[in-house]
Amino acid sequence: MEQKYTWQPILKELSHKILDYRNRQDELLDIGSKALQNVGMNDFSQLQLIDPFTFFGAFMRSGTTENRLHILRDIKDAMGLQSDMPTNFDGLPSLNPMQAWFCYPGSLVDDIDNFWNLFEDALTTDLSIEDNLNRFDKEFRTAHRLRSSKNRISFGLFWIRPDKFFSLDNNSIEYLFEFLDRDSYAKISDQIKSLKHNGSGREYLTFCENMISILNQSNLDLLGYSDQAFADRNSVRYYWLNSNPTIWDVSSKPENSAQDYTKKNEEGNPRRMASAFNAIKEGDQLIGYLSSPQMKVTTLLSCIPSSDDTRVMFRVDKQLSNPVTSDRLKNDGIVNSFYTGVKQGSLFRIRKAEYDEIIKLSKTSGNEDIDTATDFKPYTRDDFLKEVLLSGNELNQLERLLNRKKNLILQGPPGVGKSFIAKRLAKVMLNDKENPADHIKMVQFHQSYGYSNLMLGYVPDAQGFKLQYGVFYHLVQQAIKNPDENYFFLIDEINRGNVSKIFGELLMLIEADKRSPENSVTLMDGSSFYIPENIYLIGTMNTADRGLTRMDYALRRRFSFYTISPAFYSPKFEQILSEDSEAAAHQLVSGLRQLNSDIDKDETLGKDFEIGHSYVMHNGKIATLPYLQDSVVYDIIPQLEEYWQDEPDKAEKYAADLKEEVGLNER
Repeated sequence: MEQKYTWQPILKELSHKILDYRNRQDELLDIGSKALQNVGMNDFSQLQLIDPFTFFGAFMRSGTTENRLHILRDIKDAMGLQSDMPTNFDGLPSLNPMQAWFCYPGSLVDDIDNFWNLFEDALTTDLSIEDNLNRFDKEFRTAHRLRSSKNRISFGLFWIRPDKFFSLDNNSIEYLFEFLDRDSYAKISDQIKSLKHNGSGREYLTFCENMISILNQSNLDLLGYSDQAFADRNSVRYYWLNSNPTIWDVSSKPENSAQDYTKKNEEGNPRRMASAFNAIKEGDQLIGYLSSPQMKVTTLLSCIPSSDDTRVMFRVDKQLSNPVTSDRLKNDGIVNSFYTGVKQGSLFRIRKAEYDEIIKLSKTSGNEDIDTATDFKPYTRDDFLKEVLLSGNELNQLERLLNRKKNLILQGPPGVGKSFIAKRLAKVMLNDKENPADHIKMVQFHQSYGYSNLMLGYVPDAQGFKLQYGVFYHLVQQAIKNPDENYFFLIDEINRGNVSKIFGELLMLIEADKRSPENSVTLMDGSSFYIPENIYLIGTMNTADRGLTRMDYALRRRFSFYTISPAFYSPKFEQILSEDSEAAAHQLVSGLRQLNSDIDKDETLGKDFEIGHSYVMHNGKIATLPYLQDSVVYDIIPQLEEYWQDEPDKAEKYAADLKEEVGLNER
């Protein structure tokens, strides 16, 4: 943190030094004006008095980093600051150069004094003391009432105390939509609206403390969040597009065709959710949904340029071979909260996690192979070895790990079949008479997943609240009743949730040597609970997802970790490839092998970020050419753009190579 945010020492020193100039504002005006004049920017010559936030604004205006550092260097020399010069201003919100002043010519002396008081109290005063808090609240309200400062006052407070104050700049507010789950985002949005309306200093401090607590759960602080929010400002956004087939049917449009949508309805009024129509930009991705009669996701689209600013233009990128039905959307833990709460309208912003989940759902038919009908055939080792690109020795190793530790995590880069292997490992370890539908349960962790989903908790109902028991609780009770039978609990994307909060007391109970009634704990319903020896936990973890928090160490030591690597060089894969006559498939595999070699050597990536073999396979064979082309364009290339978001030329080069290998580029 210290090495990255190199501006912290000098801004901290400047914040305290500037207090010496409160009664020497003419000197402060002169220092700031000369520094601004040296880079050809408008100076403070129109001001008779100046507040400390406006002085900071001299080098906190958006513009080139070189100019901003030049201004700060001149200020450092004039004020005799001892700290080293920074190399950048990463994480700091900047001001619009046209609105860089908090005070103006003709500002009242009382208003400027209030800025100084607010600055000093925010910097040096213990705001947990009631008298100090009352004074801060009054000063904050007074500053907020001024049109010249409004919510920009939070920028200034963040500059001087990035450990305490949350900046209400547009980037930080916008990023909350992606960072939080929907319920949390709704609550935080209401608080921000109230803050903007009321300008309460007390309310603002409470909000800042709340945000610090929320960010700590993701091992993040206010500064780290602000930096992430700035980096995200130009990222692709994701949207949900409703299509009423009586007006236009998005599912009937040919791929690569264009479809426009007016921003106003037939009566000339802005459409519902007009903000989405105004915000969507070129490159943003959309989910196309048929709103009737069979409600389902059918189409993937992207926003393309429109020559007419009264309408937006979409390109149909792909018609899904497996449309995602309404029932699957309702029953999905990630998508449910959006889908069940969607209002009338045509265009809605959705979170990247929701978009990715819908894409994931579209890649399966919806008939999970775990929850099959009561008629089933035992799943043998031969079945496993035919389906999974692992050897018999590797299967033996996985079984040994599970039998010894009871808990196993399959980790690896995207596209290596971790979830696929987890399901089949559980099935092959069942006895011949054990139905997978009864003995294997699977969940996916996400930010909204909690202890009540896993174990038990109170949920609202018509009479108030009722106690509801979770899927793992029920599986444990079933396992206790049948001690001679094996039960498996699969956790997909285990590191996407707050694992410590989700597991609660299970953190102790899942240990292999704690699997007995002697280690029972008392639950909130007063019952005694333990985990028997015949329950096995298998989790999966994507090692390439940089947005996830690290696994809690206490949980990590209770699991064995087995790495699943891309199988491009395995004998099984070589055999499958040799049986395929499609030249493009062989070229693509060769290209992916080289790409993975380059990823391994990249000091910012490594083996955890390789591209998996699943991207080129379908139903146990090398995929057809159209499938491979879709995989390259819609799966692999977006992954590479994420890897090298700071090196777009490198991502573009690899993208061009991959497209050429599957016949999409001619050079």
